[in-house]
Amino acid sequence: MNTVKIEMPYIGKNLSVNSYRLSGRKGTTYSIKSSVKGWMVDLDSKARKFKGKLLNYPLVITVNGKFKDRASEPDLDNLSKVICDTLKVSLAVDDRHFRYRAGKVEYGFTSPILEIEIREEG
Repeated sequence: MNTVKIEMPYIGKNLSVNSYRLSGRKGTTYSIKSSVKGWMVDLDSKARKFKGKLLNYPLVITVNGKFKDRASEPDLDNLSKVICDTLKVSLAVDDRHFRYRAGKVEYGFTSPILEIEIREEG
C-alpha cells in the first residue's frame, strides 16, 4: 500500500469551496482566483511526480493542518474541492475514486501549512 505526503502553504480563505471561484458577468461562468490558480499549479507539480504510482482505488486523501491558533483554522472539509480538483488532473484519476478525510489540526505555527496525504485504501 503506497502513501504520498505533500506539504503546501495554507494561503487563506480563498482556498475554501465557498470562495475560490469568481462568478462571471453572465452569472453562469466561473473563473478561479489567480492566487488559487498559482497554488493549484504548485500542488499539481508536486503531485505529478506520483502519477501512475498510486493504483489501488479508492485513494484516501487526508488533509492535516498546522495553524497559528484556533481563530486562523479553516474548515478542512471546505478545502476538499480545490484539492481534489487539482489531484484529479495531476494523478489522472477520476475523483469518484477519491475518499476525502479532514485530518488533525495543530496550533502554534507561524506559517500555516497543509499536509496532504494520499494513500491507497486497498
